[in-house]
Amino acid sequence: FEGKSSLRIMERLETDFKSTPELKTNIANADLVIFTGGLNDYWETSPRAAAKRVRTVVVYLKSLNKNGEVFASTAISPKLQRHNEWVFQYNRVLLSNSLHNLTIGPRFESLPLEELSTDGLHPNTQGYDRLAKILTEFICSRIESKFSERYSKIRQPKQCTVHASANRAANTTQAP
Repeated sequence: FEGKSSLRIMERLETDFKSTPELKTNIANADLVIFTGGLNDYWETSPRAAAKRVRTVVVYLKSLNKNGEVFASTAISPKLQRHNEWVFQYNRVLLSNSLHNLTIGPRFESLPLEELSTDGLHPNTQGYDRLAKILTEFICSRIESKFSERYSKIRQPKQCTVHASANRAANTTQAP
């Protein structure tokens, strides 16, 4: 859904679910869903309204996924000044807990985009590598947390290994 506002993503999800029912099934059966939208709402609305739109998408995804976890991520602060204040306010609303039913994670707001972008707005290869690493570490932490909750009386996984690049991100859990 590259380049779409949260409102357009919501519309697109509903359309795609009709034409591709397995997408809806995959979301419904996922252990973890992370929504990383909101930045393209900059062009259409205020930071608070954008955060509310993100909440709407997350609540919708939660309604499909009763047993998994659904998160919204914070946004990377762009190095372009005109966008930076909007993104700061947007992240502040997300993190303020003023929007009920919205669980935040992973958090990208403190990434140094000047090192991870050529245009100051979109990540470059190094930026995508860094995002992939943060995402896979977050996923590993959730796997380890869920494993601990469910199987506390048996052996814990030895480690969650993160392999991240701009082209692939994978995690594996290895038992001793």
